[in-house]
Amino acid sequence: MPNHAHAVAAHCRFHYNAAIKLKGNPMINLYQRLNLPPTASRAEIEAALAQYHSELSDAEIRGVQEWLLVNEVRYRYDARLRQEQPSFFIPSQKQPAPAAPSHSGHGGYYTPKLYNPTVAAVLGILLSPIIGAWLHAINWRELGNEDAARQNMYVVYGTIVFGILSTLLYFFAAIEIPIMGWSIALGWFFSIGKNQIDFLRREAGNDYMRKKWSKVVKWIIFGILAYFFVYYFALYFLYTSGSLHPSVMEFIRKMLEEAARGAAAQP
Repeated sequence: MPNHAHAVAAHCRFHYNAAIKLKGNPMINLYQRLNLPPTASRAEIEAALAQYHSELSDAEIRGVQEWLLVNEVRYRYDARLRQEQPSFFIPSQKQPAPAAPSHSGHGGYYTPKLYNPTVAAVLGILLSPIIGAWLHAINWRELGNEDAARQNMYVVYGTIVFGILSTLLYFFAAIEIPIMGWSIALGWFFSIGKNQIDFLRREAGNDYMRKKWSKVVKWIIFGILAYFFVYYFALYFLYTSGSLHPSVMEFIRKMLEEAARGAAAQP
């Protein structure tokens, strides 16, 4: 599947060729040229392209290949076509019969279901960049941009590795790395995280189906509890076995003594 840059390049090439062909007329409706409804599946589009190949111009063939057969680009094409020809997308309107039966188990093309990327970014900055990058990766996969999804997952994996290494350095060498999680989150947001927010505002006007947050909230709570359990279990095990750095051992010992004195002072 073409990456986002290739998709944009394809968008520009087809728009230019179509503009020459149409000479100022309204945007060409590739679905009508294929005798298909806008909900046609990929299998139906490929079958119709093969059936009507000889009747289509080179620009139209390229348009089908580079627009309708690439999920992310098709989403943008549909959004623009809906603005120019809204009646074509009315379900009650009689649509052309499909050129071939669908072989897809998903039943056709649909509007992507996404987590609100702005909310995801806020969660990433306030709680952990792992959360924001993970949710943005899910959204990019839904939009068909695997390259952007991988970039966000690199942030997820990198943040996890950084957290483990910084914890081990503190436990065994008493070295504290002065980089807070929110610093990593801000770096993620301004480098690649903001791209998804800008993309949806520019190409879809935030007009997309929203995913529910109940499952995400459960995973966040589970992740936070699991993190604290593993961290304090490891700390307890290493402290009781005397494996921690001496200065860390001394710090924990003082904390425990102060807690014991405070408990004893209670009436």
